[in-house]
Amino acid sequence: MNTIDGPMKIQPINQQPISSVEPSEGSQFSKDLLQAIQDTNEATKKADEEGVKALIGNGSPHEAMIALTEAELKFRMMTQARNKLVEAYREVMRMNM
Repeated sequence: MNTIDGPMKIQPINQQPISSVEPSEGSQFSKDLLQAIQDTNEATKKADEEGVKALIGNGSPHEAMIALTEAELKFRMMTQARNKLVEAYREVMRMNM
């Protein structure tokens, strides 16, 4: 039986860049999915940069809001894609063979 003695410590996530993950050849779905993840990551970084620029007065608040909205939409789309993949996986696992 496992017991936890003292406070739980959260291990840091490996900071391996997304671009270092390479899909196998001939897997167009994997390539498209990886590209969508990278696009979402880049949109999030751009939104952060535009937000900082707007806060310190070097950028437009309008540009910051546009970048934030774009990042939010891409993130929502990736979340929905993930939900559909999980749903499909669960459906396959329920199949009787």
